[in-house]
Amino acid sequence: MPELDDELESGVDPQTLNVRDRLAAHRENPECAACHVILDPIGLGLETFDAIGRYRTEYAGGDAVDASGTLPGGTEFNGLMELSSLLARDERLLDCVSEKLATYALSRELSESDEPYLDAIRVQWTEDGTTLRSLLEQIVLSEPFRYRRPEVSP
Repeated sequence: MPELDDELESGVDPQTLNVRDRLAAHRENPECAACHVILDPIGLGLETFDAIGRYRTEYAGGDAVDASGTLPGGTEFNGLMELSSLLARDERLLDCVSEKLATYALSRELSESDEPYLDAIRVQWTEDGTTLRSLLEQIVLSEPFRYRRPEVSP
């Protein structure tokens, strides 16, 4: 796989381009396009943050940051605030966040036997106001977390 900053076939040094232009050139490579066509439209909406999370309004070369992005369904947004607002209104968010965080906390894939616990976690989390702190508390207080065992590799 070519790196994002490898010299382009056109001979243009990618460091002279802003991130949006560099990624557009990167997507022209069929090896890269399959993933970047999915990831870039979302990630570009977070361009007001650099690689270590510092806020910026322009790139090092002086170009203004364009933080417009597009979700997979085609919904457009501009920047983190609009993205977070869209996500907050999505009814799938609570299920997705609780499932992913429980999977991470348990260090294993969830199984059918985890569903009743996950349902109870979600109910209590919603009653507590859906804060991240509440979700973490509900997960660590759950039986699957308190009685977890590490997976043993064969």
